[in-house]
Amino acid sequence: MKLGQALCRIAAVHPHYFNSFYRRVRVVRETPRPVPAAATVDVTHVCSLRCPFCIAAGVLGDREMDVATFASLAAELEGIGRLTLIGGEPFQHKGLSDLCRQARAAASEVEIFTNGLVLGTVPDAARERLLERIPDASKDWLTLVLSVDPDHASRMSEGRLELAVRAALALDRAGLSRARFSITHAALRTGSYLDTDTLVQAMQPVSPTLARLFPERLLEGRLQDTFYFNSVICGAAEGGELLRIEDLAFSPEVAISFDTAGTPIVFTSLAAMWTGTPPPGAVLGTLSQATDRLLGHAGLSVAAPPSTSEWTRVFELAEGLADAPARDRLIRARWPLSDFESWDGGNALVRRRADALFQMLAHGVGGRPMQCGGDEAADGLEVPVMAALLARMSARPGWRDSLLRSLTSFVAGLFLDEAGRPRRPVYAGEREILGNRVPLAPGEELPINQVHLPGEKGFGPRHELVIRPRLIVLNDHELRLEFPGPRGIPAELPLPRRAMDSALGRVLSMVAALAGPEILRDTVASLPEPLKAASARLPGAPSGGFSLLGTDDPVAAFHACTFDRNRQRSDEENAELLALLLARGRGRFSDLAWTRFVSAALTWLERLPAPTSPRSPIYPTARALLSRVESKGQPQRRIGKLLDAWGRAASDGGTR
Repeated sequence: MKLGQALCRIAAVHPHYFNSFYRRVRVVRETPRPVPAAATVDVTHVCSLRCPFCIAAGVLGDREMDVATFASLAAELEGIGRLTLIGGEPFQHKGLSDLCRQARAAASEVEIFTNGLVLGTVPDAARERLLERIPDASKDWLTLVLSVDPDHASRMSEGRLELAVRAALALDRAGLSRARFSITHAALRTGSYLDTDTLVQAMQPVSPTLARLFPERLLEGRLQDTFYFNSVICGAAEGGELLRIEDLAFSPEVAISFDTAGTPIVFTSLAAMWTGTPPPGAVLGTLSQATDRLLGHAGLSVAAPPSTSEWTRVFELAEGLADAPARDRLIRARWPLSDFESWDGGNALVRRRADALFQMLAHGVGGRPMQCGGDEAADGLEVPVMAALLARMSARPGWRDSLLRSLTSFVAGLFLDEAGRPRRPVYAGEREILGNRVPLAPGEELPINQVHLPGEKGFGPRHELVIRPRLIVLNDHELRLEFPGPRGIPAELPLPRRAMDSALGRVLSMVAALAGPEILRDTVASLPEPLKAASARLPGAPSGGFSLLGTDDPVAAFHACTFDRNRQRSDEENAELLALLLARGRGRFSDLAWTRFVSAALTWLERLPAPTSPRSPIYPTARALLSRVESKGQPQRRIGKLLDAWGRAASDGGTR
């Protein structure tokens, strides 16, 4: 099997697999949709800007992929939906026209990421400048993706990036290329949904044209045709930008670069490619090695034994029905099924994800700083995973010492300045309302004892002041733990004793929950004397932990067990997995909890695309499984209607 065939297979089984990197931020009122099988190819390390803050700064140089090498790569990828060329600056490649011709033969759409300098300073002249480099340019196959962010704007003359935006839109109107814009901004530091005002405000200072275009595209339902929102870049650290360590371990975005000998190398993610020296687990190898490893990475390998005997029987049923799509989806479903059936509230998943992250870190961070966690609203496991990761990292003396320094500085800085003068700890971050992060009113400062970590025991879901900590791993022996929101403000007098005890107890409880009792003990021992004395007054050592998702919540279990970095639940579109779960019964869950899951699962099944032609899926395996489900009342009526609809579609398809 060629690499392109493997990618197409993944796209059929994981509807949102290729949305991962540049679709991490999503917009309220926008419905994410699947995208075709895609691959991203690093064709040059040469760039006309060479920004020191660039996420690819560690791999830039003077080398480019040979045209003949790219031709063989394009042949290996033949049949995919989209091939994206990045760098560096692809327009710096001396053979760009040849690359585009070969890419066009392999893929339906060719994307080129650019900083826009090639388009010149006069939008009307962009046509000639583009045709000079790509003579057969046409929006039938070509898309230019312009990187739009304050950092790039700062490296150009004033207004230069705005001119490039207008030039890209002019080329779109002229029919020479489609225009897309990759938007990066500090306000997009989330993998959850953002309100439209936040996105418009992020674009306005850099490109007023895009700020006006955004609401138009949103109303037209064409937002994904025009914009990428990139939240993987998380801000400056030591003069560069950060990559999330989670992207190395979990992000499914196939990227291809080349080694010093010019040989193509396939990576599990763009993040891995940009580390310079990626951890071994993030490298799929050469083209000849990548296909099997990629299928395994995507959960589609059949090398591992099946998780349950019931799964084996259903897989054999799909084979007997010659239902190839179901067979692939069932392979994808093995581990979610196994995790769901052994659901323990998330503890096993926390350990597994923390192990995956630690294995990446243990091999080195590739010479550049990484971030773990942050303000990304995940599935209730994010901060417990960070706590488990910190427990593993604390076993290394360098990381342990660095963690202690970071925590001591955080706690002490809330109550005392560098000269020992008193401070008053307050919270000036954001509220979390219905899953959205909402800034406090200007000048609003709240008591520190009202805040907590996500899922921290003792705080229910209606407590809105949530701190989402982030771990910055600077190198193999140095890290920094940050708590966005809390800060110390100057105070004329020290806090009254009761207020001091309350505030310090809250802060130390968060430290205990995140870093564990041993790190808490050593942190307290390193505090300045006034704080050390105050901590001794606290009633017992502060302790804490996290309340995970509960053992009697099958909906939460399903979402956690089908974890993917997109936060777009592809398993809600896995008809066989849902039908198999319904057919197997509630297992360890109570009747009431299972009733809620049945309702949710049937809703997901009812949303599946209705087959309209003989080539459309008619879910024969899922139909066979659903016909065995024993239920009553409304669920049974819904199952009956679903089976009737699928049956009619199958009958119509067979007679056409």
